[in-house]
Amino acid sequence: MSYSYDVVLSFAGEDRNYAEELAQKLKEKGIKVFYDNWNISSLWGENLYAYLSKKYSDSSLFCVTIISRSYCKKKWTMHELEFIQEREFNGDVYWLPLLLEDVDVPGLAVTRGRINSTEHSIDEIVQYLCEKIQKKKFEISNSDDESKLMEVIGESGNKEIVEVVCAFEFKDNHKEYVVYTKNETDKNGNVTVYVSNVDRRFNEPQLIGVDNEKEWDRIKEVLRELSTPDEDDDDDIEII
Repeated sequence: MSYSYDVVLSFAGEDRNYAEELAQKLKEKGIKVFYDNWNISSLWGENLYAYLSKKYSDSSLFCVTIISRSYCKKKWTMHELEFIQEREFNGDVYWLPLLLEDVDVPGLAVTRGRINSTEHSIDEIVQYLCEKIQKKKFEISNSDDESKLMEVIGESGNKEIVEVVCAFEFKDNHKEYVVYTKNETDKNGNVTVYVSNVDRRFNEPQLIGVDNEKEWDRIKEVLRELSTPDEDDDDDIEII
């Protein structure tokens, strides 16, 4: 199943400053966030009860509830929490409680994992959420034959989950290359695409940068050929 967002944020108006900072930091990491102030035109004129029930039940991978005393006192946020809890009836982990202060939360079992903002910085929380989103997408990819997500060790040495556009191999040197994205966009909304050599000698594939100019010229030629599918197949490459 595909989702419009990676995460939706549920919070009380009194906690908007924290919610907006969290949303902005997630956006900078390439995470697709539903944050109400970024969707004012979509909300305008809608039946908000029906509109938001969908947003908080089936439009994203996860929902982060930014919980405070204000959150637990407001009827509207309690409605949102009902939609959020209903999503979990099928057994999926969806609700990620983030506590700004210690408070009793309806439906939040003592055995449920939660994060307290007094113990973790907002940057740490962003990192934890990015890791959960990557892992969830990887799990979905393993259950979807058409998915092209790949877990690799990037050039920085850290584990990454990338979305593969295509992969190919030169038959003469048996080098494998992967064309992929990290869901990053520039200021014009264009998706950034990378090309790396894939080293499979280890337990997990490793991405290696291409420094040789002649090798780059060959790669560019392959990419041009792949962009014109009506051309005859090249005997020098194999599409993986």
